[in-house]
Amino acid sequence: MHDFIACATPTIKSAINELIRKSYSPSITQKNHKSNNTSFQKENHTRHYQIPNPHQIYIKQVHHEFLLNKLKTKLSKKKFNIIRLSFGIP
Repeated sequence: MHDFIACATPTIKSAINELIRKSYSPSITQKNHKSNNTSFQKENHTRHYQIPNPHQIYIKQVHHEFLLNKLKTKLSKKKFNIIRLSFGIP
C-alpha cells in the first residue's frame, strides 16, 4: 500500500500541474473590477487569541495530570478507562 502511494503521488501531482497549465489561457483577457460598494468591504475583527508561553503550557499540563489522578482515585478502573479512551487520553 505504501509503495502504491509513493509511486502514485508524483504522477498525480504532475497530472494536476498539467491540467492547471492547460486551463490557463493568456489569450483570454480578465476583467478586473473594483467594487465601490461598501457592503462588500472587509470588516476588521479583533481576535483575542493568545499563544500560551511555556509556563502556561506547563501549568495546563500539571492541572491536566492532577485531574486525571483525581478521576483515577474517584472512579473505578473500568469507568476511568472508558472516560480516558473516549477523550483519547493515552
